[in-house]
Amino acid sequence: MNKKYFILICLALLLLNACGGLKKIWVGPFSNDQTNLDYRAFIDSMKANRLKYDWINLRAKISSNDPNIPQKNLGLNIRSRKDSIIWLSISAKGISGLRVLMSQDSIKIINKIEKKYWVYPFDSIQKFISFPINFENVEDLIVGNPFLLDPNYYTSINKDKFVQLIYNYPRFKNSLNIGGDNYKMAGMYLEDKVLNQSLLIKQSEYLKVKNQQIAQSRDIQIVRKDSLFFNLKINRVKLDEKTSFPFRISQKYERAN
Repeated sequence: MNKKYFILICLALLLLNACGGLKKIWVGPFSNDQTNLDYRAFIDSMKANRLKYDWINLRAKISSNDPNIPQKNLGLNIRSRKDSIIWLSISAKGISGLRVLMSQDSIKIINKIEKKYWVYPFDSIQKFISFPINFENVEDLIVGNPFLLDPNYYTSINKDKFVQLIYNYPRFKNSLNIGGDNYKMAGMYLEDKVLNQSLLIKQSEYLKVKNQQIAQSRDIQIVRKDSLFFNLKINRVKLDEKTSFPFRISQKYERAN
């Protein structure tokens, strides 16, 4: 499979490629002002305020100046049934080019323009982006919920403008900025100590849907040998309305892997 297509899919799903025109989000970890907060109580409040749903359907626009993507404003439609299936369609100028169907164990991709398709085990995402991602993590990233909150690796909790949670895993360091008023993730800094790369996410402009809040604007940055940027703007969200997942591999399509 052409790598740029798979990276685009991962970026669309994980809300992750190269952009010089967009401003950098952060260049390093969050601030480190120590304060006395009850970790368990705060986590309980944060979990209580996570976006909850059985079904979700959202539409968004992706902006980038990645030279590998000729169309700079792409349309994204994501549909999901919790813990079961994730479907997405990526379009340019209203024409759907890529469709993806994800389950707990597989990823199926159709390129409708080139009439090709791919079938991968789910863990292929980790091979391409080198971060430990499971199906639940992808669901959390789609709706903007924080993740990687293992209490065994919790090291500190700080308070500045936001409440900051820090986790230090053997390979990764995870820092999260959480809004003290809505317990939503405003930002995340995930550092890979082995591969010397980092993932940064900034979320803002919360939209109220059925008495819940979801971040409408997402800025994403991956720092490796180069810096990869994306901006995602959600313009429609539907919660708990049953939806379909249209996905058909034509006999005329060629399997590319």
